[in-house]
Amino acid sequence: MKRGRLPLLELEAEGVEAIKARGVECLAVFLAPPSLDLFSQRLHHWLSETDQEVAARLKLAAMQMAAASRSTTYDHTLVNDDLDAAYHQLKQFISHARPDILVSEEEQQALAALAKASGPGKQPILVITGPAHAGRESVVTQLVATFPDVFVVPT
Repeated sequence: MKRGRLPLLELEAEGVEAIKARGVECLAVFLAPPSLDLFSQRLHHWLSETDQEVAARLKLAAMQMAAASRSTTYDHTLVNDDLDAAYHQLKQFISHARPDILVSEEEQQALAALAKASGPGKQPILVITGPAHAGRESVVTQLVATFPDVFVVPT
C-alpha cells in the first residue's frame, strides 16, 4: 500500500477465505488449469517429483478446483490454457471490475490528482489463487512487471 500501489497476494484457497472472513476488501481470482490431465502433463514436464508426489498435487488441485466451482469466495475464475491469454483475461477482469486500478494514462493522471486532493483512501487487495504450479506465480510476476506503479507484492 506504500506509494499508492495495490497489494497483490498469491495465496492458497484457505488464505483467501481467511482474509475475506475478516472483511478485507479484495478481488479474488482463481487460476485453474484447463484440465487435470493437462495439469498432470505439465507437472511431469516441469517438476522432478515422483509419481506419488505428482498424484498428491493432482488430488489437491482437483479438490481446489471443485471447491472453487462451488464457492462464492472467488470473484472470477480464469482457465490457464495459455499463459499470455490468461494474463490478458486477468487484465480485462481487473479493468472491468475495478477501472480505477487499470485505466488509461490520462485517466490515471486525473485520478492521481483527485486522490492527492482528497487524501488517502481505502486500498483494495488483489488475490490470485489456484493450484500450485498452475501458472499463478507467472501471472503475478507479469502483472507486477507490467504495472510496477499499480501492483506490489508485500514482503
